[in-house]
Amino acid sequence: MFEHLGGDIHRVGVVYDIENGTTSAIFEGYRAQLYQQQVTAPEQFRREDHKDAEDWELKQKYEEDLERRITMADLQPEENKMRVLPVAHGTSEAAAWKISFGGLGVVAKVDAGFYGQGIYLSSEVSYVEQFSTPAFPENSAVLVVGLAIPGNAYPATEDPFSPKSLLGANRKLGYQSHYVVVNSRK
Repeated sequence: MFEHLGGDIHRVGVVYDIENGTTSAIFEGYRAQLYQQQVTAPEQFRREDHKDAEDWELKQKYEEDLERRITMADLQPEENKMRVLPVAHGTSEAAAWKISFGGLGVVAKVDAGFYGQGIYLSSEVSYVEQFSTPAFPENSAVLVVGLAIPGNAYPATEDPFSPKSLLGANRKLGYQSHYVVVNSRK
């Protein structure tokens, strides 16, 4: 999965494979619940109003990028469950341990966030490395790699410095995440 995210396995010093049964059960429960919500109330949980935006063509490219990444990961859902996306999160070693045993919510900060408030994950290792605190003594990036449920993702193309920005905004209604394309492959 790390290589799928563009990571170079030859640069990896230490890997911990941690499975938290409680977090896994919550994840799978949410996956099934969100699927049912989108089937029974698509007008509330599966909105598509972004298709009316001025920059619809760019938003469509973002949607296609997300679809390609999910499909490439070959992590198709079991029946009646949402699809998942491999992701990485750059952080400190202490925060990585907290995340491993308590989920991402234990380290969530409430800051403005260029594309809305929330926890930022990426499908590009090279992008999240910049948010990592180097581990001592290896002086290497600390990353948490896992799976996310993007659900109905809003393709965020808004310039974070424009009047229409999503800076500090809540998640768009009818969407479970915001998806931004970054260009950071070296």
